[in-house]
Amino acid sequence: MGGTNNIFSRNRDDTIEAVTLLWRAFCDPNPQKSLKKYLAKDAILVQPDGSVYSQDTEPSLDDYLENFEPWTAYRIDQDEEDLKFVEIDMMSSSLTYHVTTWKQEGDSKDRMRPTEAICTSIWRQGPGGDWVCCLHHMAPV
Repeated sequence: MGGTNNIFSRNRDDTIEAVTLLWRAFCDPNPQKSLKKYLAKDAILVQPDGSVYSQDTEPSLDDYLENFEPWTAYRIDQDEEDLKFVEIDMMSSSLTYHVTTWKQEGDSKDRMRPTEAICTSIWRQGPGGDWVCCLHHMAPV
């Protein structure tokens, strides 16, 4: 894997940072705008219930995001054993990781429903250097 000053290490660090920013957008009180910043226009989103959304599905990913209920909180397991990074090429990568998310249950601010999942996100770097998510797959465990 080499030192921390090579392309592989920078791409790995950038991908982990991009995943973190994506999850912050998933938890944004108004996630529609913030999620679109991190999702590619041709992105595919697979939710824990197995629902798949893209520009070609009905409802489309854009339609789904318009009604998306944000997660309340998340925790990504940062254990090196659980973070599986693959550099596809110098401008694309994949990260598989364990995440726990919570959604507020009903009107009670004290009741949170957790979801534990394995996520895989595939990223590509655009001409401006920004990373966008092409595929985000969340499978409950």
